[in-house]
Amino acid sequence: IEHFETAAYRLLSNLSTRPKVFDPPPAYTLIIRTEIDPAMASEYERYLAKVKSVQDPASNSPTAIRRVSVRGVAATYVTAQFFNKNAELDSWPALNDLLTKAYGEAEARSILEASLRCIRKRDGFTLMYRPDLSQPTAGSASK
Repeated sequence: IEHFETAAYRLLSNLSTRPKVFDPPPAYTLIIRTEIDPAMASEYERYLAKVKSVQDPASNSPTAIRRVSVRGVAATYVTAQFFNKNAELDSWPALNDLLTKAYGEAEARSILEASLRCIRKRDGFTLMYRPDLSQPTAGSASK
């Protein structure tokens, strides 16, 4: 083993978009892991607040659960979004379009550029829900 990392994340409910529990669980979870410059944490959270402010009123924006690291690599943010079919991803509104509608073209560009100045590294991956490998909940055992 060349590298081993342990992390723990705190829920940012005030920066999450329509957080909810899915029953049954969605087929897929899209995870976006973003490492930012620790000195830019406040600016990045202002960006996330603006993202939430434009996603919440958009009925076709997906649920986005956001968390920040409390153990492991400092200033790491994780966003989880959920879907059942890949076609759903195409139905989600583009963030640039939502920001432009709410703030105008120049301000939207400024918001996006400010977020890019904060980011050191960003990874994305998709997890597939496997009920055969998951422990059933008490509610699902009685069904």
